[in-house]
This record gives sequence, C-alpha cells and structure tokens, in this order.
Amino acid sequence: MMTDVAYDILIIQGDSRMISEMTTLLQNGFYLKATTGKNLREILIEIGFSNEFIDTSIKTVFLNSQPVDDIDRTHVSEWDVVGLSGSMPGLVGASLRSGSYLASFRQTITQVPEEPTEDLTKGMIRFKTFNVVLKETGEHFLKGGLFLKATRLSGFLQERNRSFFEHCHRILFNDKAVDFRSGNLNKIKFSSDLVFFQASRT
Repeated sequence: MMTDVAYDILIIQGDSRMISEMTTLLQNGFYLKATTGKNLREILIEIGFSNEFIDTSIKTVFLNSQPVDDIDRTHVSEWDVVGLSGSMPGLVGASLRSGSYLASFRQTITQVPEEPTEDLTKGMIRFKTFNVVLKETGEHFLKGGLFLKATRLSGFLQERNRSFFEHCHRILFNDKAVDFRSGNLNKIKFSSDLVFFQASRT
C-alpha cells in the first residue's frame, strides 16, 4: 500500500505474540485509503474482504453509527466511519443485525440507502472491527498497512513494557532503524496527525 510523503511511517516486525498484542490497537478504529463513492460491498472487497466472508461472517454493519441493512445500496464518502461486527448477543444484537426481522424496532436510526452523490476518488475511511471480524482480519490489515492516529499509536507504544519489545525483531521509523531493546522510544516523534503503520511476522 502506497502512502503520501506527508505521513510518518512506522514499521514493526516481530513474532506472533507481538502481532496478537498489536491487534488490540485496531479496536479503536483505523483508517484505510479506498475508492469513495462506491457502495459498502465494493469498498469491503477493495480492502481485502471476500464476498463469502462478507455474507457469512459480517452480521452487523454500521455507517457513521447507524445500522445498515443493504450494503449494496449504501455508499461511502471520505472520512465516513464503517463498523463491522459478527453476531452480537441478545435482543439488541439481533435487532442491529443487517437485514434482521427486528429491524423495524430501529427504523429511526437505520441508515437509509441513497444514490451516490460524489465521483469515484481515493479517500480516507475509518474502520472499526469487532469480535470475530477483528480476530479473523486484524493481522491481514496490520500486514498490509493502515493509518492510525498518532496520539493513539504513541500512547500504545509508551504503555508497552520491556517484555513486549522482546518479541519485536525490527522497528523502522521513516526508513531509519530504531534501537528499541531498552524500551526507550523517545526518538519516535510523530509530526503528522495520522501515521502509516505496518506490523508483520518475521
């Protein structure tokens, strides 16, 4: 995935334990560049989901906090927030499920499908993934690269103890190697609001 030169770039390589801990970073949301103006299904396929996974594993979809029933007729604009979840428990979970027979209980908050109002163009979209969707796709997105808020990423790294860095093999910040063995990451100072972040196994 290519990024603009305006973004800081942080790349971390390590073992499976490191990746597992890094996946928790995604719970608060991450950003990807995709073709805005497309419908939700097209967006999800563009960023790496298969139709099978979309239809069998993603049970609840939100667009800007509103439940979505028809991902083929709901279009996405730049800076929209897309939430993706597997099955959620209880009556509330059942009512929020896409296409649920209980959807009538949430008519006032449901996203209404509309025709696209903008040309197809690359733009930033925020994604939030939960439960089985996060578990099954977290490593995929980390490996491919994504954008995170600099404040969130910086806070996460500063909160790690030395044992975390024992599972890291290499850290690059803007193409320069970082001495991380001591757990001191003072040299990593982000200058951009969003940071392109990539984490993979070695």
